Amino acid sequence: MLEITGDFTKTVADIDGALFVNDNFDIIKREISANGHSAVLYYIDGFVKGGELQKLLMFLVGLDDLGDGKPGAAKRFASLHLPDVEVDITSDGGDIIRGVLGGCCLMVSDGFAGEAAVIDLRSYPSRDTQDAENDRVMRGARDGFVETLIFNTALIRRRIRDTRLRMHYVCIGSRSRTDVVVAYIDGVADDKFVDKLKKQLADIKVEALPLGHQSLMESMFRRGWYNPLPRVRLTERPDATAAHLLEGGVAVLCDTSPEASAYVVFRLFAGDQ
Repeated sequence: MLEITGDFTKTVADIDGALFVNDNFDIIKREISANGHSAVLYYIDGFVKGGELQKLLMFLVGLDDLGDGKPGAAKRFASLHLPDVEVDITSDGGDIIRGVLGGCCLMVSDGFAGEAAVIDLRSYPSRDTQDAENDRVMRGARDGFVETLIFNTALIRRRIRDTRLRMHYVCIGSRSRTDVVVAYIDGVADDKFVDKLKKQLADIKVEALPLGHQSLMESMFRRGWYNPLPRVRLTERPDATAAHLLEGGVAVLCDTSPEASAYVVFRLFAGDQ
């Protein structure tokens, strides 16, 4: 269980481990300093309003201190320097993890005396005037994937607020440098399959993925497929993808796809080598 203590270095290391910062490309760790004091901000890319976060960072680096280190320092800092946003001061590790996974920005400082500030700068991705074109539903969520990768990962994280959810990033294409993400839940998905899929993606040698996920599939499955069961399932729906991940599946997201169906969801079958 995550514990926030007066030891700033240990607190940062514990948060890094609890959020698996090094394993998720979309969980951002931003270190700042002001007049000899240090602070770290954590947030999920795609959930936080960029303009407000930039203003906050510019304001913080101009301060004389980031907390005086005395009891109640975090609350006093929030009252004096964070008046325009919703802020929750807490030392509970569970509340902190839920806040970050829910889209809030976490701030810890060497002058907060064992507490942290959870700043609400959320801006959830919302669907356009049209829902998923090929995956229409009678009831349920009507948001669909778009061409922007970071929006799609945020749509999944909005539905799965679990620290075990992994977003593994890889860049494919010597010319296009297309962003691709492997999404899975650690401990639920098959580890051998995940490792095999990561290696398969890393071994792809192409110049570009002009058709997004369609080009990606052609690069991955060059051999014939004679099994009557489908090897992949395409979906435009983040709720269907989230359900698939919770059941132990693995999803591959590809940036710059020409359609909203920029998703490839992989199924595990017995005997699939």
